[in-house]
Amino acid sequence: MATILVTGLTGILMRPLCALLLKKGHRIVALVRPKNGRNLESQDRLFILSGDIEKPFVDVDANDFSKWKGKIDKIIHAAASTKFFETPDYEIRRINILGTKNMLDLADKLLIPEFHHISTAYVAGDAENFNENNLDVGQHLRNDYESTKLEAERLIHKFLGKTSIYRLPIIVGDSKTGNISSFSGYYGAMHIFSKIAEKKINTSFHISCSESGTLNLVPIDWITETMANLTEIPATDKTFHLTHPNPPLVKEVIKNSIECLGLNNFTYGKSNGTASRIQTIVDKNLKIYYPYLMKDKESFGNRNTTESLGEKWVEPPDIDKKVIKRLLKFAVEKWRSDSPLLYFNIISIIE
Repeated sequence: MATILVTGLTGILMRPLCALLLKKGHRIVALVRPKNGRNLESQDRLFILSGDIEKPFVDVDANDFSKWKGKIDKIIHAAASTKFFETPDYEIRRINILGTKNMLDLADKLLIPEFHHISTAYVAGDAENFNENNLDVGQHLRNDYESTKLEAERLIHKFLGKTSIYRLPIIVGDSKTGNISSFSGYYGAMHIFSKIAEKKINTSFHISCSESGTLNLVPIDWITETMANLTEIPATDKTFHLTHPNPPLVKEVIKNSIECLGLNNFTYGKSNGTASRIQTIVDKNLKIYYPYLMKDKESFGNRNTTESLGEKWVEPPDIDKKVIKRLLKFAVEKWRSDSPLLYFNIISIIE
C-alpha cells in the first residue's frame, strides 16, 4: 500500500477519493492550511499536515519535513482555484501556478518520486479535437482558469520525477443519489433557473446554445472510482482524460434540466433576440458559460486512460433525464435547507 500526500482534501473530488483510497488500504497525508485544519485530526492511516501551497515549500514545519522525508510514495495535487476570471489579488495565479510550483519543490525536497496532478480538459480551450498528448495546439484559452491550468501543466512536464496528469471535465453529483459536497459549474447555471422557478416567474426566456455541440458532464461516483484506479498505477509521464466518451447534447442537458426544475416557458438554441427583463438577467448570469454552451464541436481522446486501465475501464453512465432529475433534486433540497452562499446574486434583482 502507498503513502500518498494530497492537497484539496475538502474539495469536491478529494473528499470521496481519499475515502476510497483509505478503504483500499493506502495511507493519506493531507496537506491543509492551518485555519482549515482546526477541526481535522490525524487518525488511522489519515495524517493531517499543516501547510500553505502559496508559500515556499508550502510552509511545512521543519519537524514535519524530517518526519516525512523519503517516506511518501506520491503526491496527488488537486488544490486549485476554479474561478474563471482573475481577482485583484491574483488569487487564480497564486493558487494554480505558484501553488503547483511550490508543491513540485516540496516533492523534490521530500524525495517524493511521483507527482499526480489534477488538471482540466478545458486546457483545450476552443480546440475542436484534443487528445491526451496535446498541450499547445494553437487553441484560444477563454478565461484565466483555463490559461493558469495550462501553465501548471507546463510546470509538471519539467518535474524530474515521474508524473501523471488527469484532465477532468464538468463534475456533477452521484449518478445514483445526486449527492455532491459543493456546487459549481453546471450547478451555478441551474441555481439561476431554480430561483426563477421558486419565484414562479411566468415571463418566457431563451437560452443560447449550440444545436449540435455536447456538454461533457461526468458524475462524481464514476470520477472517484476511475481516479482511484488510475492513481494506483505507477506514474509514467502520461496524461489521462477522464471525459465522457458519449457526452449528451448541450441542448438536451438544458432542456432536461430546466424541465426538471418545473419550468416550461423557455426556448433554447440560436439566439432569438429576446430582450425582456428576465432575459437580461439570464444572459448576464450565463455569460461566463456561453463559450461552453455555444461550442459546436468538441471531442477529447481518452486512449491513454482506456489502455492503462484495461479491464478496469468502465464507461461513465449516460447523463440522461433520470440522472439529471436526481442531480437537481438533491441540489434544490440542499439550496432550500442550507441557504448556501449563492454563486449569482439574482434574488434581489428578480424581487
